[in-house]
Amino acid sequence: MLELYAFPLSGNSRKAALTLEEVGAEYEYHSIDLMQGGQKQPDYLAINPNGKVPTLRDGDHLLWESSAIMLYLAEKFPTAGLIPTDPVWRSKLYQWLIWQPGTYNPPISALGQLLLTPNEQQNPNLIKQLHETIRKNSEIIETQLGEGSFLLGDFSLADIVMLPHLNAAVERKVELSANMQAYLERLQSRPSWKKVSSMTP
Repeated sequence: MLELYAFPLSGNSRKAALTLEEVGAEYEYHSIDLMQGGQKQPDYLAINPNGKVPTLRDGDHLLWESSAIMLYLAEKFPTAGLIPTDPVWRSKLYQWLIWQPGTYNPPISALGQLLLTPNEQQNPNLIKQLHETIRKNSEIIETQLGEGSFLLGDFSLADIVMLPHLNAAVERKVELSANMQAYLERLQSRPSWKKVSSMTP
């Protein structure tokens, strides 16, 4: 059976868990408590030397990095249809899998860290700047959507990779356009999100 080592509140962990749910795989979930330093324990470092989540175990095969896990699962369960078969559209999928952690998530993560500090230590100008950056990045997603329901036409890994972090942006009070809000709600209505987002540490 597949085993996922993850932290339920982690966006990257959620991407991996969402993919497992979407492909319909049977799996065991091992919660690694980041708040208690579980990712730094020797037994976990033995399977992921980075000390980060998530990690996937498939028999003797260990795999870390959320996008790599997502691609592996989508290829292992091709009937789920989460990867385009056309090479041009497949390259567009890779684009979003790289863009999300490299461009979209950093300002969201920075905003989350900033909002955890005491109010008197927060920098309103920096918060405003981060909000603006996230909004501009969200406009890139909106342009790709156009009149469609999903980023690549049909639901795919490109949408899964965006879902936890769009949700995090809204939790951090970033305003999305009506079209982007509708896209997020479309993704949040999926049974996979309802299950994964309800998981607790």
